[in-house]
Amino acid sequence: MASFRISNTHKLIFLVFVIIVLKLAAMLNKPANLISGSHTVRNLTEKEFLDMGFDSSQNFDIDENAEVNKKVTEEMKIIIDRLRDQIRQETKGYKLPSNREVESLIPERGGTPMRSVVITTWRSGSTFIGGVLDSHPATFHFSEPLTDFRTVQVRGEPLGTLAVRALRSLLTCNYRVLGRYLERSKEYTWLSTHNTRLWAHCENHKDICYEPEFLTPVCRLFPFQSMKVVHIRLRLVEELLADPNLNVRVLYLMRDPRGVMSSRASLGWCRKSPDCGSPTHVCADLVDDYAAALRFDKLFPGKFKVVRYEDMSLRPHEVMPEIFSFFGLQYHRDVQDFVKVHTTQNNKNKYSTFRNSSAQALLWRTKLDYRKVRQLQTTCRLAMAAWGYLPAHNASHQAVFNPLVQPFSLT
Repeated sequence: MASFRISNTHKLIFLVFVIIVLKLAAMLNKPANLISGSHTVRNLTEKEFLDMGFDSSQNFDIDENAEVNKKVTEEMKIIIDRLRDQIRQETKGYKLPSNREVESLIPERGGTPMRSVVITTWRSGSTFIGGVLDSHPATFHFSEPLTDFRTVQVRGEPLGTLAVRALRSLLTCNYRVLGRYLERSKEYTWLSTHNTRLWAHCENHKDICYEPEFLTPVCRLFPFQSMKVVHIRLRLVEELLADPNLNVRVLYLMRDPRGVMSSRASLGWCRKSPDCGSPTHVCADLVDDYAAALRFDKLFPGKFKVVRYEDMSLRPHEVMPEIFSFFGLQYHRDVQDFVKVHTTQNNKNKYSTFRNSSAQALLWRTKLDYRKVRQLQTTCRLAMAAWGYLPAHNASHQAVFNPLVQPFSLT
């Protein structure tokens, strides 16, 4: 009996069919199955989540009836006044592309700030883009605000509602309902350093910098907010995009899964968690994010954008101005200086944002053994096809080829 062999043409037809199904599911508002390879990824149960080491007593404590019992101290007032003066100086002569006045965006004066949110995952360029956004004048930056969930991806209940409410509370400066989150944040002071304007004062006033009565009025000083989130999947933030009162724009930053897994290989904390160390989980999430991106692209024109890490790294001086234009922000000289310095210098620290970005973008081609790449490509074939990444055919090809489909577009 003659053996049956699936040709490359049949494989391509199958991939096209799957992507069309995802597009239809997105348009019909139906959740897509998280299928990658021969495995299916499902939401963790509460028991499974707790078994992974999450301490429920340390969870976000969102209590809408919470009251602030302490008063704003003189020490707090002095810092708040200094920050108010600093913001005034940083925005002097600042022109918004929309020609709006910056003062009309300040919450303490009744305004709604411009809120720039980046959704991505670990080792996908999030720290770099977070630093870029923080370098923008008068910006209050939230770095990985769901770190309390540890090395877990939030895909739905029982954690989804809790996570989205936490993001909303932070964006609206409602610290009074995040008491336990603030307590937990004291253990993650390295994240606070990414909010450079706040940390410049908190470094010498740590006793007040996790108090709601201090953080709430400080947050309300700023006309611009930015946030980068690595613990939640894209479709869960629809509620934030759909709220006209939040004035949120969401950028989805994605990276070639081969580059992601190469970057994560040296991280012990990552390898221990399936949500970080398993290619099956990672690429299933990328397929689900693709379906959500198709939906958001139709539902929220002008409020949602996709950028690939590789495009940003290889052409930073072209892509970064596009990102800031999308967010409705001026591509300020301070931002330009940050981008220039952080994309042309190298630092061997694995968490540093100083990188020769053009060399870093495709570094996995020489770091990963082809056998590992072939396994990743098999597991991630749907995610790669959806997001415009080409497979390496052999070790020689891998070392020199361009893995990017150009130009890339969701539609």
